Amino acid sequence: MNLLGKLKRAIQPKRKRSHSGHIKGKAVGLDKTAIPKHALTVVKTLHKAGFEAYLVGGCVRDLLLGKTPKDFDVSTDAKPEQIKKLFKTCYLVGRRFRIAHVRFGRSVFEVSTFRANNDAPDNKRERSEHGLVLNDNIYGSVEEDAFRRDFTINAFYYDPHKDNLLDFTGGLQDIKHKTLRMIGDPTERYREDPVRMLRAIRFAAKLGCEIDAQSETPIAKMKSLLEHIAPARLFLEVEKLLHCGHSFEVIEQLQAYGIFEMIFPTVHAHYATEEGAGARELLGYLLKNTDKRIQAGKSTTPAFFLAGLLWFPRQSLLAQFENHPRHIAEDKAAEKAFAGLLKTVSIPKRFTGRAKEIWTLQMPLENRRGKTPYKILNNPRFRAAYDFLLLRAQVDPSLQGLADWWTRFQESSDSKRKSMCDNLRKRQNRKSFQKTGGAGEES
Repeated sequence: MNLLGKLKRAIQPKRKRSHSGHIKGKAVGLDKTAIPKHALTVVKTLHKAGFEAYLVGGCVRDLLLGKTPKDFDVSTDAKPEQIKKLFKTCYLVGRRFRIAHVRFGRSVFEVSTFRANNDAPDNKRERSEHGLVLNDNIYGSVEEDAFRRDFTINAFYYDPHKDNLLDFTGGLQDIKHKTLRMIGDPTERYREDPVRMLRAIRFAAKLGCEIDAQSETPIAKMKSLLEHIAPARLFLEVEKLLHCGHSFEVIEQLQAYGIFEMIFPTVHAHYATEEGAGARELLGYLLKNTDKRIQAGKSTTPAFFLAGLLWFPRQSLLAQFENHPRHIAEDKAAEKAFAGLLKTVSIPKRFTGRAKEIWTLQMPLENRRGKTPYKILNNPRFRAAYDFLLLRAQVDPSLQGLADWWTRFQESSDSKRKSMCDNLRKRQNRKSFQKTGGAGEES
């Protein structure tokens, strides 16, 4: 029986959107062998200390879908301070909602305490003037915690030792019907945390789901609340959007809802300029390239995305600094391009710096004077700069010959590279001679 068949058999239709009881994970195709031993240790340790504990959220959802989860989170009735006492390598983080991070080598497991549901006294929750929840350290039961989560497909609780699956919100039904549904009143939930609108768009693209009408309708009306999200947090969410493996669809949806222009206002404004068509085309190739790499298990960096996103805005700004030396003009244009973006999204300097390095190497890649090809080849940013050149060539076919030259150069032997540089030098000298008509050349 396939996965959907198992889900259909396990779910009682009359009990849709209510607690479906202790379903055996095996009955719905949940594979326990995909759970890392340290995640099992966290749950087992909490059980031994007399606490409830479950794997929770996205990891359980992915296991149900036959996917390999990236992270394994745990939910428990133990308070953060109690969790800390059980694990030597535990530290507490967060203000809005206090959680524990338990470390095993390089692996970190997030352990959160059950929260109270939306009916908890609101005067205990600290809110901003716009309705955003600023402090949510109000604890409750596992069922209350389920109704505090964002989407039904993220509200599963699984006890791997007893193979028991809890579904309080009808998530199994929504997985079956590929529906993304907000738990509770969507308007209120988006007001509590506007980032949920971005999460809805990301999950819908990543999981191939449709956002149900009640959850989708408020997004266009409430998008302005994203302006009140801290720029640093907004960057983290943008990073998740880019690394979900379906960034092309995500950006399309952000544009459709009018959210793209809020997050990237200067880029959106550039789309209306003469170079706008090229900028949109480059962004499309960039996102598709990123998705291919993610889906192939290859690494990506926000720096490469930023380099592509702001390339045309940066190029257009160069004209404002034409009276400056080229390297100074490039620095000033880059700073101004990023300045417009940093008003809404706080980007770490390690990413802006790498994006600038990718841009800086484009001119030497084009000129290839003297020993430059050898120097660039040994530059730690060469690969990123070369990949960016390939991306530019997809938009500007006149660069394809240059991109092919660099492909051959890095794959050639030392003697072949010398021959390529010698031939290039002769062509460059011939062009220079033709331009000057031989003036200044010694006989």
